[in-house]
Amino acid sequence: MKTLVPSFAATLLAICFTQVCPAEPPGVDAIPLRPLSGDDESVVPQDDTFGNGMFYYNGEAKVPLFDTGRGAAKLDDPGSAKMLEHLVAPLEEDDSLAGFASFLEQNSMVIVRTRGDDSESIGLAEAATDPPEHVEYVLPIVRESNADSPMLMTSSVSVRFKRGFLQGEAPEVRQGHADEIVTEFGLKVEKASPIPDTFTLILGEGAITHERLISAANALYEWGYENNEAVLYAKPNFIRVKETQQQPDDPLFGTQWHLHNVGQASGLEDTDVDALEAWRIHDGDANVRIAIIDDSVERDHPDLFPNYETGRYYDGIAGTSSDDPSPRHYKQRHGTACAGVAVAAANNIGVRGGAPHCGLIGIHFWNSNDQQIAEAFYFANDPNGDGDAQDGAAVISCSWSLNISPPADLVVAIDDLAEHGRNGLGCVILFAAGNDDGHISTHQNLARESVICVGAVSDRGERSWYSNYGPELDVVAPSSHEGPAQRIVTTDNTNASPSNPLTGFSGYAAGEYTSTGPDGFGGTSSATPLTAAVCGLILSTNPDLTSRQVRAILEHTTDRIVGGGGYSASYGAVTGHGRNYGFGCVNAKRAVHVAWSSENDPGVVWPDHVLDIEAVQNSGHADLKWTNPATDVAGVLVVRHEAPSTPNWRPRDGERYQVGDLVDDGGVVVSVVATEQLSIPIGLSGATFSLFVFNEDYRYSWGQLSESTGPTPALAVDATTGVSPEAAKTRDELR
Repeated sequence: MKTLVPSFAATLLAICFTQVCPAEPPGVDAIPLRPLSGDDESVVPQDDTFGNGMFYYNGEAKVPLFDTGRGAAKLDDPGSAKMLEHLVAPLEEDDSLAGFASFLEQNSMVIVRTRGDDSESIGLAEAATDPPEHVEYVLPIVRESNADSPMLMTSSVSVRFKRGFLQGEAPEVRQGHADEIVTEFGLKVEKASPIPDTFTLILGEGAITHERLISAANALYEWGYENNEAVLYAKPNFIRVKETQQQPDDPLFGTQWHLHNVGQASGLEDTDVDALEAWRIHDGDANVRIAIIDDSVERDHPDLFPNYETGRYYDGIAGTSSDDPSPRHYKQRHGTACAGVAVAAANNIGVRGGAPHCGLIGIHFWNSNDQQIAEAFYFANDPNGDGDAQDGAAVISCSWSLNISPPADLVVAIDDLAEHGRNGLGCVILFAAGNDDGHISTHQNLARESVICVGAVSDRGERSWYSNYGPELDVVAPSSHEGPAQRIVTTDNTNASPSNPLTGFSGYAAGEYTSTGPDGFGGTSSATPLTAAVCGLILSTNPDLTSRQVRAILEHTTDRIVGGGGYSASYGAVTGHGRNYGFGCVNAKRAVHVAWSSENDPGVVWPDHVLDIEAVQNSGHADLKWTNPATDVAGVLVVRHEAPSTPNWRPRDGERYQVGDLVDDGGVVVSVVATEQLSIPIGLSGATFSLFVFNEDYRYSWGQLSESTGPTPALAVDATTGVSPEAAKTRDELR
């Protein structure tokens, strides 16, 4: 004989559907509820509440739910995310949502705003009755209190019946009995769980809404409680953020302030690259390799060999090469330290690199001839030489410079691989800015559009005293400084490498790792592989990004250094660039979030800027010419500023501008089309133009400035900087 559902259940369900279950539903006064804390008022939402006493039963505990203003939209096609860009809330807007990244990706979902400006959000009620095109449903992301981690509501309910309540011996019979019961509450069994007498339920006919899911689950639990506690729980199936409760277990990780700065020693808290936060999304992919081209890489170091894949040692005198880049002389210690900063393994020993699961390619080129220098880069791109770069490096890190003009072999190789390496996507190539406390020299191979040039900041966010500066500088990253500032803990040559006859050890320190003290690592040499690691994380998250897109993500997601220690931190309002800090200090968390979002919507990545601007005064008109990026150009926003107006404005991402629009600093929009030339039939005496490339998502590049006459350098130049003079004597080893 089957147990029948009491007739009051349907009435209760109707009440719940229309009133979203009052705080004390009828007929359940006898339920011994356990309040969250204190009296009833303690669970009244303070800020982002649903406003109507929304709650669910977690077992017999009645738990209030708080609205976060964010929801998860289920798409009918992953590619349709681009059409919802005005509603999508990027993960970087709320760090607490990062843990949902893999679930969203696997289930064709995106996070959208459910509160705020009507043009940039969709209300939950609106989504239930009139969802946007390509959206199946929107369910809220909630919290159990204002302080708790967020929970993503799914479209199912989990129910478990008391043992012995469901009739029948066979599982399918008990499932049929369960289905008959839950049907009375607008639900149906989707599948049985391996847990005894437990089922996943989904809504029957009608729209999928949070109100229906919560109301049905609550009513089912209340019915079960009244029926001799037949239902142990009936609750929405939430996705909860899971986090380990431990720091990385590499013993020296606590000293690696550049990855996670909690104010160790002299450090300023959070002056780091936010590596821990980035690793919640991705901590590196072995198929994304970082090549260290340097004086050596000790491939058998216990913290490097887990990620080491291949290498090369070039001997310029003999004109030969071998496959082991390990040190042959005690002075060859620099590359091993660089490799550890980038990719030291997460293996419970020693230190951890910024991209601890990326692959490693080590290359010794210190004694190589000109041709071999170029060959080193091509080897990094395609180690087995079969023409397919699938086994090659996505990122190439170079913590060295030349004290003479670079050979044509090298220049052509770098430009070629930055554009065409990695099977056409381009290798990301980074060079250290140098340690001369002076202007970056064009002779150091750093003033190239194809290279990311990296400077250094201290553990307190000040420009490191030695770090070179100028318009060629792209970004900075944490490294050593002077005085009490901490140096970098990383891998060091082991006793297996040749030892210094004076010190008795083969690296910077006596052990297998450097320290934060005088025998530590540092300089722009350390900042560069750290930035390379961030690039590795970006490409691990989305390997389809081009080298130019990686660069754009780096530059647009930085932390703005406020300056200190006597070094100014002014940034050009148009160009976004400052002479001491470039575009700012790299932030792995934000960069990885953008890379993750770009998998569904490539338009979230900013386009590259224009090149080679030239404004020429002619009779009765002026010609403004420039070169657009090769890809991702929907148009170029050109703004004219008449003297004495000073360009002090850049467009806001997502906004559209029209010819004739006046901008905040007195400028006027004169063009928005995808052209490379503009003819203006007026005199240009004293006028300045700012140009911003935008893509189809109306993401804007950093701006470029042109005076009324004459060519403008191709690089992003801050108005406060001029042409860089030659640097002083360059050190062979940037430490």
